[in-house]
Amino acid sequence: DACLTPDAVVAHTFIPWYAFPKFLPFNGKCWYLGLQRWCAGGSMTLSGQVHELARMLNLKFNFTPEQELAIKRHICLKAFNTFNKNFDRYVWETDKELGDPEFYKSELEPLVKELRDAGAELQKEGADVNMFFEKYLDTWANFSYVMEAKRKDYLKKKFFK
Repeated sequence: DACLTPDAVVAHTFIPWYAFPKFLPFNGKCWYLGLQRWCAGGSMTLSGQVHELARMLNLKFNFTPEQELAIKRHICLKAFNTFNKNFDRYVWETDKELGDPEFYKSELEPLVKELRDAGAELQKEGADVNMFFEKYLDTWANFSYVMEAKRKDYLKKKFFK
């Protein structure tokens, strides 16, 4: 959102860490931010010309190691919950007309068990959050795509070999 003050234009934006987990501003990294106002009479940018990246705002965050760990843990838990809410998985497992229990049993079940067990471990006190972040985050967050790739490979093997 944005508003006008007597002296300036104020803009507020919210970018969840979950949207960019591989590009978190840790270890001295910064995020670059450029804003542009579009209007019928022309547009203006906060940082000069539209593509003058060197003139963008540099957002630097000074996180403590505990804060970094808490952010990673939150992102992992959100990804794990996304995985748990993936209803397509249940169709494959249980629906004999729309699903394919054989595919689920042979291709998905071992992975689903591993991901569920990892999620349970993540929630325990003293869990190695960095390990879960590196090893499981992508699969939890993108399980639909992982499942589609496994389905494609399964069908290729079943019908074309």
